[in-house]
Amino acid sequence: MLFFSIISILMWGLWGFFGKLATKYNSPLVITAINNLIAPVFGIALFFFVKNRIGDISLKHPALLLIFLVMTAGTFGSLAFYAALSKGSPSIVVTLTALYPAVTIILSVIFLKETFSFFQIIGFVFVIFGALLLNIGK
Repeated sequence: MLFFSIISILMWGLWGFFGKLATKYNSPLVITAINNLIAPVFGIALFFFVKNRIGDISLKHPALLLIFLVMTAGTFGSLAFYAALSKGSPSIVVTLTALYPAVTIILSVIFLKETFSFFQIIGFVFVIFGALLLNIGK
């Protein structure tokens, strides 16, 4: 888990950095559109690379709906991310948009009935407070 988490952090860090550079040459809409056109090529290659290593693939109603919701949220999230990058500092935009787990946490508590320890709740409050501090004077 730690290895993949570190890789994810590095890749998302590069994503934000290169995203800011890309907004100097194209609009957020163009960047998102091109990304969504090229991404299936990687998806197809990945599918054929791992298809024998994964179990059954469910394409029934709830699975397809959830995949559609993932794609929709990801596309609009990317579009908003690039729009924010085009107008702001990457150090602030990337830090603020990295608060997306707060949405996941709230939804998980409400709908999945997950519970959190006192220290996890305190950590969550500190993260939100840190985001507010980043924007003081902006």
